[in-house]
Amino acid sequence: MVVLKNATIETLTNAEEVTTSMEEGGVAAENPLENEDPEDIENPEKIESPIEIKDPIENESPPEIENPQEIESPPEIESPPEKSCPICDGTLSQPDTEYPLLCATAGCSFNMCHECSINFLKTSKEGLQKASDGNLFRMSIMMCPSCRGEFRVELSDILVLRDWRKISQFEHIKDSELSAADLRQKYSIRNDEKLTSINESLKRYIHASESKMLMFSKEKEEQKIEIDEESNSKPCDIMRDTNMDIDMNMNMSPAKTKEQIKMTKSLDSSSPITFLDSMLFQGLDSCMSQSEKNFILSLLTRGSPEHLSQAAHILASIVEMNNKSPSKDNFINRRIRKTQSEDSHDRRKLVDQKSYPNSQSQSQNARRMPRASSIMSTNSTASATRSSLATTSTATIPMSSSSQSNLRREAENERRWRVNFPLPSRMPKQVKLPLDFDFENKRISPIRFIDDEETLSFLHYNQRYNRMDYHLRKKLVEDAFCTLYISWGKVKQRQSYNSIGPRNILVGLEHQAEERQLPDIRVPWRRVIISYVEKSFERLGLRVGDVVTHVDGEVFDGNIEKLRFLLAMKKRDSSSVDIVLNADPGVAEALRLRSFMIRSQEFL
Repeated sequence: MVVLKNATIETLTNAEEVTTSMEEGGVAAENPLENEDPEDIENPEKIESPIEIKDPIENESPPEIENPQEIESPPEIESPPEKSCPICDGTLSQPDTEYPLLCATAGCSFNMCHECSINFLKTSKEGLQKASDGNLFRMSIMMCPSCRGEFRVELSDILVLRDWRKISQFEHIKDSELSAADLRQKYSIRNDEKLTSINESLKRYIHASESKMLMFSKEKEEQKIEIDEESNSKPCDIMRDTNMDIDMNMNMSPAKTKEQIKMTKSLDSSSPITFLDSMLFQGLDSCMSQSEKNFILSLLTRGSPEHLSQAAHILASIVEMNNKSPSKDNFINRRIRKTQSEDSHDRRKLVDQKSYPNSQSQSQNARRMPRASSIMSTNSTASATRSSLATTSTATIPMSSSSQSNLRREAENERRWRVNFPLPSRMPKQVKLPLDFDFENKRISPIRFIDDEETLSFLHYNQRYNRMDYHLRKKLVEDAFCTLYISWGKVKQRQSYNSIGPRNILVGLEHQAEERQLPDIRVPWRRVIISYVEKSFERLGLRVGDVVTHVDGEVFDGNIEKLRFLLAMKKRDSSSVDIVLNADPGVAEALRLRSFMIRSQEFL
């Protein structure tokens, strides 16, 4: 092979010399390799380059193997660019991106950092603010800075969750590696009250995010329907079961009822559970704190008549305290003030300007007419009071069109919620009944009673609720949604005009949606019902058809004769008696099933 290499080099050298000599003599140079055998010279490139001969020892060495870890490792993916805060142009942290602001406007994904959110919340709670042009304004409603839409969850809940997410990162770090401030924050969330507030904020945030996703999917479906209409297609009516046309047929199958409950999921409401719970308080929710609301709500939804009696007693005591309160700022005045403050701020401002142009004219009129000045000062004080009340209760900025549309949608949804999950026809209540009348004389008695032995005759005797079968329990719950009235001296039942709501609530009973131990309580088959009430006693809250269930906190399960005997005994010691109405097992079970179906994740 070495000889071949030398021969090839000599041949190329001779060929160059011959070519050069022929060009000098004017003769065309011929390729000396043309006469060679083509089999010997297959590729001229191989001829031009010298043949490399490797050492046989090198050929015996194994080929180089690349690192298998480098082959198996995936290619490096560039991390996405960090998002910045549109307010301060800072970088959004991981808690900021995990818990963004939830704007009610579909398609709006505005978000800002934790520090800007704190400043935004602090600014909204302060009084007058000064704009960049020097004008003063009052920001009493927090709205999205991008689209001026409302937030679906309070900003304070988002700040609590962001702080919790930031502090939770310290759990995997040793205490010795943390600073004093970080160590204090790490152990600050181990308080029971702090954990409870975090859990409540997390529940509200999850519910708000789910409702926003639901609204976004609904709008996409509406856009799809509009596109189908433009293309002359016939889209299906997905909301047919949730129309307000009430079907009076009670023979709907359980499967169809279940589908109808699923259709109520499309109702967009930012806080449907809160609204439905406030329906149980009978208008007294403004007089209670949040802890009191939760306690009374738990009593009303446990499914026990005794707990219903306790809740009715608490609600009655709240009304009594407000009526006897020496302060004028009771719940009645607050409701009147709320009604008066529903007018717009611009209208009140215009009336004040027409009545009192300026303070200088008032002082001049005061010098001329002392009597008129005193009257005007009194009116001015009243006007200032109204203005201050309006400032604290309503916004000073005009309401945007998006806010008005949200209010209309909320009002429509509340009306639908009332139809789909109504309250029983007879709600538990406590009345302080005066005993200054003759029970025996029916002609002059302001209240009369009657024995009801027909409506619950299917029980035949006082049965235990845990021993009743499905059909008896269903009839007992249906009785809670019926109105009792007197016709020709007999008690009759009137079915509710709304057949959708009771069927929705009975779904939990039909499909055995909740496994629980049935209460061991006695269900009386005979009951005493109010048959006549004068107007003076109607003001106490008594109505025809109410069922007497408790007398002075004790269960009553007798007839009229027993009730008259008890009232006569109470009359000797006091001038009044506390009577609890409608706290029976049927109403208790209806309220429990209603609360369960509202919070059921399977249907709602």
